[in-house]
Amino acid sequence: MKLNELIKEIYSLGFETEGGATPSILSAISRSLYQLFTDLPQRKTIRLLPSIPRGTRVFKSYVHMPRASDSFGLCGMAFSFKVSGEGEAAVEDSLGVRTYGFSSHYSEVRGFISGDAKITFTGPVGYTVSELAVFDTVTSTDAEKIPLCGECFRIPMTGIAPDFFFFTELPRGEDGAFVEGARLDGDCILLPADFSGELTVTYARCPRPIDPDRPEDAIDLPPTCVQLLPLLVASYVWLEDDSERSAYYASLYRDGISRVRNECRISSSTVFRDTTGWA
Repeated sequence: MKLNELIKEIYSLGFETEGGATPSILSAISRSLYQLFTDLPQRKTIRLLPSIPRGTRVFKSYVHMPRASDSFGLCGMAFSFKVSGEGEAAVEDSLGVRTYGFSSHYSEVRGFISGDAKITFTGPVGYTVSELAVFDTVTSTDAEKIPLCGECFRIPMTGIAPDFFFFTELPRGEDGAFVEGARLDGDCILLPADFSGELTVTYARCPRPIDPDRPEDAIDLPPTCVQLLPLLVASYVWLEDDSERSAYYASLYRDGISRVRNECRISSSTVFRDTTGWA
């Protein structure tokens, strides 16, 4: 179905003379496409090879005493720690000295180092530092992407899959099984820090945006839903001016998308069985 064909159908459902691709019509079409892709997810699968930095813990917990100055050796490309309280950490390496101030009930501090380094904790009051760790490798020049020791490695789908809409299942490992300990958080995958190997990610994609300047282009639409999109758009178009008509078209759409989902479920669960011995 093309955009100009869809617009004609929408106006015919409203028993009106065609008025063109108005902003309200285009907005209703865009909203309807996203609704349809939510009701009937269009799945995509990609493979990833996550490079997860391996951290070495320097200490699990350190309690800073007021006016003390305590130093610890670091070695690697990056460091991170968590802290509760008010104070300062100074890092010294071949590049010079850099200071990191903190003052909150909970803070995360991350930074880069060059080989052998030293970190010194100072401050007039007491505070607690936990999970100071160093990393031999980094995967980004962005300090915010330096992980915390022992915590899950976060993979944002933004930038990896521009058409990402939402996840449809947990990620799978090389054996095809769901990765133990993996979680999903919005548009991010959270992997255990000790995960290694190939990752298979399945997600529902967004519909391609409609270009009103190209009305002859085909709309990104599952073939099984060609007859349903005009109904859903019409239900949005007449939502304010004719609530009864809007509800009628919405009901037709719900019945139709329910039938399509059932048919897809049946076809996906059908298993071919050879009863002749020739297959």
